[in-house]
Amino acid sequence: ATGLRDGLKETATTWGEARDLEVQLELLLAGAATLPAPLAERAGRAVGESLRAKERVALDRAASVLSSPRHVELLVALVDAAVAPRLTERANAPIAEVVPDLLAHTLRRARRATQSLQLDGRPGDWHRARVLAKRARYAAEMVTPVLPAARKPATHLARLTDLLGRVQDGVVGRSLLGEIAQLSAGRTAAALEVQAGRHEVAQLDARRAVLDEWPLIAPHLRRAPLVR
Repeated sequence: ATGLRDGLKETATTWGEARDLEVQLELLLAGAATLPAPLAERAGRAVGESLRAKERVALDRAASVLSSPRHVELLVALVDAAVAPRLTERANAPIAEVVPDLLAHTLRRARRATQSLQLDGRPGDWHRARVLAKRARYAAEMVTPVLPAARKPATHLARLTDLLGRVQDGVVGRSLLGEIAQLSAGRTAAALEVQAGRHEVAQLDARRAVLDEWPLIAPHLRRAPLVR
C-alpha cells in the first residue's frame, strides 16, 4: 500500500500543479478585471502571459509523468490491487463495527487541526487543516452508503473545505501576483500590487469566516453521532 500511495501522491502532485495554475489563472484574471480600467488591462495582460507560460510547463511535466515507465508500473499495480486486494483481519469484521472508528480517527485529525487555527496563524497551519479536512470529507462521503450517519459530517466538511479553499486561493494568488509584480515595472507593477492587496484582504476575510463558522461545524465532527 505504501508504494501505491507514494505513486499516486506523485501523480496527484504533478497534475495538481497544472490544475492549480488553471484555477489561479481564472481567479486572477477575474480579479484584474475589477480594477479601474487603466490598471485592469495592464494587470490582466501580465497575469495572463505569466500564468499561461507556467501552465504550459506544468502540463508538459505532467504529460511526461503519465508517459513514464514508472507510471505504467503504477497502473499495473493498481489493477493487481483491485483484483486481489491484500486485506487485514479487520476486513472480516462487520462494517458497522469497523467504519465508525476509522472515520472517527480521520474526523478527529481534521477537528484538531482546525480548532487550533488562529487568525494570524502561519499559512502552513491553514493549509494543513485544509488537507486534513479534505481527507475527512472524502472519507465521510465514501462511507455514507454503508454508514448513513456520515452524511451530516460530510455536508459540514464540504462547507469547511470550501472556506479553507478560499483561504488557500488567497495565499497562492497573493504569492503569484507578488512574483509577477517583481518581474514587471511602472504602472503594471503598481496594478499588480493593488490586486495583491485585495487578495490579502480576501484571504483574511476567508479566515474570519472559518473561525466564525467553526463552532457550528465542530459538533458534527465527533464519533458519537456516527454510532447513534
